[in-house]
Amino acid sequence: MGKSFICEKTFERMDYSEIIRDYNEFDGCIFCGCNFLESDLSGIKFFNCTFIESDLSMSRLNDVVFREALFQGCKMLGMNFNDCSQLLLSFTFEDSVLNFSSFNELSIKGTNFSRCRLEESSFVNTDLQESVFCDCDLDRAQFSNTNLYKADLSTSCNYIIDPEYNRIKQARFSAIGLEGLLAKYNIIVT
Repeated sequence: MGKSFICEKTFERMDYSEIIRDYNEFDGCIFCGCNFLESDLSGIKFFNCTFIESDLSMSRLNDVVFREALFQGCKMLGMNFNDCSQLLLSFTFEDSVLNFSSFNELSIKGTNFSRCRLEESSFVNTDLQESVFCDCDLDRAQFSNTNLYKADLSTSCNYIIDPEYNRIKQARFSAIGLEGLLAKYNIIVT
């Protein structure tokens, strides 16, 4: 792997090996339709980068830096974001599939998830204060000891969140989503 820095370049329909072999730090770059499937991204730094319709599924993220990263229309199955460098970790997800991904033990306050599928993803011991889940599918996502203070899930669906084991003060939920907050009581909400 090279040790070079590259700024404001667009990579289109390229494979991981073609991109990373010469660079390990990217600033303001765009990755459009790129294939990172099952790649080892360990130690790579992405500052203000945008990933558009790229596949990052099952990539290794040990000490990867994502600062102000935007993922649009990406496939990101089985991602362990908890392996990323947590120093100034920040990202936004739009129209992406993040099924089976882990955000455990992260402080990602104010993160925006818009129109994403997060089925069977894990948010254990995650700080999601003031985060927004807009039109997201959270089917079988795991929330345990999660800080959802002032988070907005009012347009999302299929979540099950136990208020006794998660901080939900001032969080926003829709009336339709109340069933997910009461699931453990085995009651019927109509």
